[in-house]
Amino acid sequence: MNEISLKCLVIKRFFCITLNRYDSHSKGVNIVLVGKYTKLEDAYTSVIKSLKHASLMCRHRLTLCCVEADDLEEETLEKDPSKYFEAWKSLSQANGVIVPGGFGTRGTEGKVAAAKYARERKLPYLGEYDYITVTRYSSFFEIKYSLLCCESPSQVCVWECRSQ
Repeated sequence: MNEISLKCLVIKRFFCITLNRYDSHSKGVNIVLVGKYTKLEDAYTSVIKSLKHASLMCRHRLTLCCVEADDLEEETLEKDPSKYFEAWKSLSQANGVIVPGGFGTRGTEGKVAAAKYARERKLPYLGEYDYITVTRYSSFFEIKYSLLCCESPSQVCVWECRSQ
């Protein structure tokens, strides 16, 4: 057997073991990714791949649901109630919440709502820390508005708080 055939055999064996390992997982984990760009196919590729690898190593079957941050906002309730309730239904079935970064303020209230939901239900929550994005402040805003009884988050407040 030559060296190339041996390498192919090793790789084939590795993939067979990995696929069998994945197929045999009985425990599942539901993760909800709340983002601004969930309709763009490649926007969160690295996050999704990382979750898949982590779930494989932890011997859990991953169920990933992507939710648009805008769909969790009160404004969506008025415009499109079915989108709003579908987004909240997905969030209510989560075992963990991830809020990746994004540019600008669009979807901030939805990110804050997701952070609040995760905190109140003691769900694992991961927000990406990025100096350009507002996401790093989602947990901060959620605590400020919920626990300190401040007004609801708005675009003006977000930038006002961010600059302080």
